[in-house]
Amino acid sequence: MSYNVRDGELEVGSYDQSVTDRKVGLAKTIALKNPEIVCLQEMKGLSASTLASACASNGTRTYTVYQASGVTTAVMWDANLYTKLASGTVDITVPEADGGDGYTRVSTWVKLKRKSDETAFIVISMHGDLNKPGQSVTNLMSELSDVISGTRTIIMGDLNANEARWVNIGQFKPYGFTNANTAYTDFLAAHKITGGDAGWGDRVEGTAADNGLATTFPKDGTIIDWCYYKTGKFEKTVYEVVTTKVKWTYSSYQTLWQDKTITDNPSDHYPVYVQLTFK
Repeated sequence: MSYNVRDGELEVGSYDQSVTDRKVGLAKTIALKNPEIVCLQEMKGLSASTLASACASNGTRTYTVYQASGVTTAVMWDANLYTKLASGTVDITVPEADGGDGYTRVSTWVKLKRKSDETAFIVISMHGDLNKPGQSVTNLMSELSDVISGTRTIIMGDLNANEARWVNIGQFKPYGFTNANTAYTDFLAAHKITGGDAGWGDRVEGTAADNGLATTFPKDGTIIDWCYYKTGKFEKTVYEVVTTKVKWTYSSYQTLWQDKTITDNPSDHYPVYVQLTFK
């Protein structure tokens, strides 16, 4: 699963709630699929270890986490199933002088070994540049080429690039990756998204719930969260966007310090859930 939890405040259930206020809602959303591995983005006001504890208390498996100090991407995994072999971070920031958005962008990677058969693979949690997401991919591949060489690799995250950009530019294809959401080409055809250099702000109005692809950025109704995996190394069995609302309680001065039950999506992103098997 890949999930951008939306750092900072977000209005949900008609109340402004911090990411910490929303942690139970986030944990319950993850529990809907109870994934073996979770890639996280915008983990600034809420640490991955705190979210993992909330997950364990709200119906998920127990997760081990890797999040470097000061880094807002992270990976969680079920330590009963996987052993960590290595981990690290990669700075994929695109400087403002080169047209970047000015934010520091650091990706997190973990090399895991499946205990049942000792198969090794790498999982990368990525958060791309708003203005130059393609350059983010290039930076990532350049820095990690030696690490991922010859190893099964999965990349998940908020790539800040919509359907049109990936269709027309195909940033991951030269590096031997396949897009898990094969249905999105049908979405493109149906809604006639065009343009060789479409960016984050481009969208198709009114399509947020179409085709079960309500996708992963509901306020804009477009897909910017993706999963890519090494071609020929995995077989995809499931691809879903998790849109189900969950319940949690919230109490603050806004609610006169009374517990209020919130039923909503606790982030402005929907998580992407993918099942892959080794080939």
